Amino acid sequence: MHRLVLILLLLTLPVTAGKKKSMGALYRKPGQKVEIANASASLAHAHKKCENYAWAAIVETMMHAQQVGLKQEDWAVRTSNGDRCFPSLDDYAQRADALAGDYTLDGGRKVRIQAGYAAPQPSAMIYSLRVGRPLMLVWEGRPYLLYGIVYDELIHSSGKANDFVIRELHLLDAALPADDPKRLVVVKKDGDDDAMITGVSGVMSLSVEERNFYDIPIK
Repeated sequence: MHRLVLILLLLTLPVTAGKKKSMGALYRKPGQKVEIANASASLAHAHKKCENYAWAAIVETMMHAQQVGLKQEDWAVRTSNGDRCFPSLDDYAQRADALAGDYTLDGGRKVRIQAGYAAPQPSAMIYSLRVGRPLMLVWEGRPYLLYGIVYDELIHSSGKANDFVIRELHLLDAALPADDPKRLVVVKKDGDDDAMITGVSGVMSLSVEERNFYDIPIK
């Protein structure tokens, strides 16, 4: 009898264990935009009809945004094992790794460059453009300069968290000359879901850190 009463009491108690606390509501702020001004003018045309030179022209623009003035030929040769021509690329991660290292620039300025190629992260992409740093983005297998994004911002009601949904990517094709209208490519999202735009396989970012002589170990 006592056991039956105990079971009945347990069944009547409020069930709280295992329930997740409400995370609050998310508010959508649609149609936000971030864009780097005059990006087309700053992107050089690839000096050769080779995909690795188009990629290198994008790298040149990314480096210029962080006051590194090396030209596309330097980046193409460094990452292609010499002055070679590749009609297509599938080694974007390896090329990013090849950019990394310590450099001595004109005037004796020393910098350390770090680069990485990874899956697209909307928050990181938006932040990079906000601070004036364009990115290399691979869409449908080809490299483009990413200079603008249209996005929805998802704001948590607590104000402690937010997320981003990319609606448009504004790209530039370095393989085409500056006066070619096809150089500008706008990729729009299909559907109302919050997934990444299809066809985007990766994004390369880079950072430049000032160094002095005593920071660089002797090899």
